[in-house]
Amino acid sequence: MIDNNFIWGSAYTNGIYTFFTADNVIAHNMIAGCAKAGIMVRDVPGRPAGNPGGNNQVYNNIIADNEFNVVFYKTNNESDYNLFGAVGTPSEAFQILENGTKVGFSSWNSLGYDTHSTQVSVNLAFDPATLELTWSVSGALPACSLIPAIGYDFGSNPMDPCSVMPGPFGAIPATSTTITVDPRTQTSSDGLPGVEFYGRDSLEVSEQDQTSINISLHLSTEPTEPVNISFSHDQQITVNPSQWTFTQSDYDSPQTLTVTAFDDSLPEGFHATAITSNVNSADPAYQGLTVDDVATYINDNEPICGQSGQQYFEFDVSGPQGFADCYVDVYDFAVLAQKWLMCTDRSNAKCID
Repeated sequence: MIDNNFIWGSAYTNGIYTFFTADNVIAHNMIAGCAKAGIMVRDVPGRPAGNPGGNNQVYNNIIADNEFNVVFYKTNNESDYNLFGAVGTPSEAFQILENGTKVGFSSWNSLGYDTHSTQVSVNLAFDPATLELTWSVSGALPACSLIPAIGYDFGSNPMDPCSVMPGPFGAIPATSTTITVDPRTQTSSDGLPGVEFYGRDSLEVSEQDQTSINISLHLSTEPTEPVNISFSHDQQITVNPSQWTFTQSDYDSPQTLTVTAFDDSLPEGFHATAITSNVNSADPAYQGLTVDDVATYINDNEPICGQSGQQYFEFDVSGPQGFADCYVDVYDFAVLAQKWLMCTDRSNAKCID
């Protein structure tokens, strides 16, 4: 699910770009001012069956002032109930790469895509310094489809099932209106006590040079007593500081955690670990609060089994294809057992004791 995002002015690339994925729901986003497509959904040509890059849904978005609107790699994706504004190349605003389709809005409709969507005048101006968006829409709005998994908009307001609007803001102004687009000022999506993390969706570090990355956190509601959060994890990473205490005066002020990879000597490849938050407070609303773990992805710097010039594991002599496969399993035991059973001369150096 990729929802309730405001994406502005991607100067060199696409707004939302999914690669080698399937079954995504991309909904209630505003994407504008991108050098390429507002949304590009693609896979890798020649990869095995399973249709990665297909069966994605692009619903209830506002897409305007990009070079292209929607680019799919495969035909088996869905796009509907979106609001489209101006586009850099109208005749190629919608594309399907696997069959060379490059069409405008009406031809896109005739292919069965965005039949409930509209293309209207969308006026947008965004100031990155103040985070102020001034905008208005003139024209018919699509009657959007409710997505039950998305219960709140960008501002943490409940979605009205009777009047679902495209985009992330829950409303669309007909006259010029200025709003502040700042996720740091939003409360949790349900208005309940919680711990909010920012930067957790792209938490990736490397053992090479022991790189670090920062994430921030704050409480979603004001506590009645100080709230201490300690962070636990395995030996793959370090987290600094190891704990933080929020009070009534700073509960909504984001605090920074630095996550650093630990350079071990194990060949693990690209692997993952997690940061667990342990919450303690005299405020019963926060005491023992359950917080989702923060996934951390680590790039290894040790050589991987089977790579060019690297030895396979000891006793890895076979696999499903009849050769070493970086696993020691039943295929290897079968070969060893066969050699052992065939051994009739214990003085033979090829026998296995």
